[in-house]
Amino acid sequence: MRLDQLKSVYGDALIDDPSKVTNPGAYDWFKTKDGTIFGVRNDHLSTNERRLLDLSFIPYAPKSLNRTKKQLLWARLTFNDTPPENTVQLPQSVNLIYFILKKFSNQHRDLESAIHSFFHNAYLTTIWKSSEEGIIVLKKEQDCSGELINLIMSDFYCDLFMLHVHEIAVSSLSRMYADHFSLLNKAQLLYPDQHDFQLIHLLPLMLLDAAQRQKNFDLTKWMTKFSELPHDLIKSVEIFFYHNFNLSTAANELYIHRNSLQYRLDRFYQITGLDPKKFKDALIISLLLDNQRYEQRIKDQ
Repeated sequence: MRLDQLKSVYGDALIDDPSKVTNPGAYDWFKTKDGTIFGVRNDHLSTNERRLLDLSFIPYAPKSLNRTKKQLLWARLTFNDTPPENTVQLPQSVNLIYFILKKFSNQHRDLESAIHSFFHNAYLTTIWKSSEEGIIVLKKEQDCSGELINLIMSDFYCDLFMLHVHEIAVSSLSRMYADHFSLLNKAQLLYPDQHDFQLIHLLPLMLLDAAQRQKNFDLTKWMTKFSELPHDLIKSVEIFFYHNFNLSTAANELYIHRNSLQYRLDRFYQITGLDPKKFKDALIISLLLDNQRYEQRIKDQ
C-alpha cells in the first residue's frame, strides 16, 4: 500500500505535513519506511481500516508525547520492533494496560503523572501510539483498574477504555500491539457502557475475527440470516441469555407469558437451526449476535 493510493482514498482527510495541523489528536499518525509522516482523520477511519494501517505502516505519535528516554525506548521496542543496544535493562515480561481516551483535552503530561502516582513502584512508563491511544507498561500485575478509570474520568473529564494484558513477553510486543488495540477498539464500540476489559473476556471477538478469515466458512450467510429474523425473536433470545437461560425471569422482563417465550425460542430454532436452550448453540448464537451489533455500530458511526 502506497501513500499516493491512500491519498486517492482519503483525499483531504489525509495530511503529510504534521506542522500544518492545529489539532493532532484528530488524526491517527503513521510513518512510512522512508520516514514520511502522515495522518488520517480519526472520523474517516473504521476499525478495520485503522488495523490495516497499523499493520502496513509504523504507528507514530508526535515526538512531544514520547519524550523521555524510557518512553522512547519502549515506544521503539513496541511500535518499531527496535530493541535497545543494552537488552539487560529489559525485563522478560511485562503487564500492559492499553487505553483509549475520548474527549481528552491534551493534558498528556498531567495524565502520565497521575498514572505514575497511582501505580507507584509497579510503574515503568506510559507510551503513546497517538494523542488518544497509549499503553501503560507495568512491572507487575495491578488489580485496581476500576479506581484508576474513575480517577481519570473524573479528574480529566474524558471517557476512558482499558484493556489488560498480563505477563506478555517483551519480545512479542511489536507483534501483538496492533491486534490488542484492534480488540480494544472493537470492544469499546460493541460495549460502550463497559470501560474495563480483560483479554480473556474478548475471546468472542477473537473467535469472530478468526471465523471471518476462514475461507471455508461463510460468515456472511449467517449474518444475512440473522438480519432477516424478526426483531421480537432476536430480543427474546438476548433477554433469555441475559437472564442465564431462566425462562420465567426473562419472560417477566419481556412482559409475556413463559409459554410465549418458549414459543419464540422454538421459532428461532426452526428458522436458524440453532437452539438457544442448548449451551453449544447458545455460544454460537451469542457470537453471531455480537457480530451483528458490532456491524450495526460501524454503520451508525
